[in-house]
Amino acid sequence: DLFLLSQLVGAEGRVIGVDMTEAQLEVARRHVDDHMKLFGYPKPNVEVLQGYIEDLESLGIKDESVDVVVSNCVCNLSPEKERVFREAFRVLKPGGELYFSDVYVDRRLPEACQKDEILLGECLGGAMYTEDFRRLMAKVGCQDVRQVRSAPIDIVDPEIRRKVGNAKFVSITFRAFKTPLED
Repeated sequence: DLFLLSQLVGAEGRVIGVDMTEAQLEVARRHVDDHMKLFGYPKPNVEVLQGYIEDLESLGIKDESVDVVVSNCVCNLSPEKERVFREAFRVLKPGGELYFSDVYVDRRLPEACQKDEILLGECLGGAMYTEDFRRLMAKVGCQDVRQVRSAPIDIVDPEIRRKVGNAKFVSITFRAFKTPLED
């Protein structure tokens, strides 16, 4: 995603990649020069930082300094979902956009599922109940949320199916805007 965004913003744009794992950051750093050559950019337009999406402030990302925040299947990994969205909207400029895709579920999962290492590793244990997501977005002040697409997630592993019971999971992509709207 970092390099797709790098190409989209152009040579004069800037992209900040944040990940909590040094190994992922090293992969990105290793490919910066090749991508800049491929795109024809005279200098890198990407910066990779080790940190948490829940705490962008500790990385020096200022209030209302970012045009777009992109998150691809990260929120389900965070136990502090409200903090994730508060931080995203803190750094967004007025009129800015949060564009994100994640795994959602049609009911609240039992605590045992939320803490199950296998379900967490499969990005299911941290899936938000869609109605809790809607409420959370309103709570952090975002009234303009638009679903871009969704696709059901088929659970084929019998052990995982047993753990989650009748819960239905879906991958949803949303666009959320930092705009002053009434509910």
